[in-house]
Amino acid sequence: MTADGGQRERNARGLAPLGAFYLFFFATIGFQLPWFPPYLQSIGFGSTLIGAALAAGSVSRVFLPPLWGLLADRVGRARWILAGGSLLGGACLALVGGTTSPVVVLGLLFLGGFFLVPLVPLAETLTMAALGDRRERYGRVRLWGSVGFVVTAWGFGGLVPRVGLAPVPLLAGCCLALAGLVALAAPCPGREAVTDRGAAPGERVPFPWRRFGPLLLAAALGQASHGAYYAFFTLQLEGRGVSPAVAGFLWALGVLAEVALMAVSPRLLRRLGAVTAFRLALAAGVARWLLYAVEPPLGAIVAGQLLHALTFGLLHLSSIQLVDRWSPAGRKATGQGLLSAIAYGLGIGGGLFLAGLGRDPLGDRGLYLAAAGLGLLALAVALGPGRHRDGKEPGVP
Repeated sequence: MTADGGQRERNARGLAPLGAFYLFFFATIGFQLPWFPPYLQSIGFGSTLIGAALAAGSVSRVFLPPLWGLLADRVGRARWILAGGSLLGGACLALVGGTTSPVVVLGLLFLGGFFLVPLVPLAETLTMAALGDRRERYGRVRLWGSVGFVVTAWGFGGLVPRVGLAPVPLLAGCCLALAGLVALAAPCPGREAVTDRGAAPGERVPFPWRRFGPLLLAAALGQASHGAYYAFFTLQLEGRGVSPAVAGFLWALGVLAEVALMAVSPRLLRRLGAVTAFRLALAAGVARWLLYAVEPPLGAIVAGQLLHALTFGLLHLSSIQLVDRWSPAGRKATGQGLLSAIAYGLGIGGGLFLAGLGRDPLGDRGLYLAAAGLGLLALAVALGPGRHRDGKEPGVP
């Protein structure tokens, strides 16, 4: 077996612990997104405080992911950062269950966000490195995260009438700690695994900001448009008399659609190209939030939840692919860190905070109309000056 063949075999074996990491990490999110807002409401938080608490964990992500990415690029020990950050972040989440003080809750969620900052971008970078020249198969590894979300979001919904909401922080913290433990088995091949061979030794290639800037801004606006959904979807369903079990099913349905999309993502991305897929995801977001703005019957909400496959799944996959391909050699983790900071830190965090501020004056209908407006702005950025056509430039899948 050649050296390259042996490396590919080791990388393939490394995909199993990475899939397990995604499973437990997003199982944590399966507790957080559907059940943290009603949990916070149950301990006395109003709409503004709920939005602030959910955004607190994202504040750290605005500034710190690029620093973590630089550290990983230089040191090449991503699995230790994955394990340590997961264990410490899990402890912060679990401790939230021991207090009702808004100051302490916000402080713990902010501190937990500090430890969570590097986890997803580093996992993405290691996964891309392990996939090697089969990077279009990323979705088939990442789908295990969606499976974890479905199990906890849907499964816990059926338990809420029996056990209540009090266990939510502890269960979320335990899942995150398990993600840290399995991360210890992830490949730790050093700096060479997160670089390309395209740069000469010592060469420092600048980021292609003409492409990167519009991509990051559009991704941030697209993610921000999800703020009303992430913060208040469960509470909106509760206000309509929907049971926790059905609410959990609706959350899970969206992610099951995402799983199906990720399973076929290699073929889909090859056919569409990542740029076209990115724009399609943003357009689907506009349609989804306009649908929710008219307060549709449950049957229409089911259709809206199926659109989650595009509005989050396809947006995420295409963003990751474009960042990986457009990041200069030797700076892949830095590129993913920038995406995490702008799209998932500033974008999602800002969207959650603004949703909390806007729910009382605007109502749920107004929140979704504003979300659709953010989606339209994102689409305009993606189609505007500096746009790129699939297959016309090197590095565009």
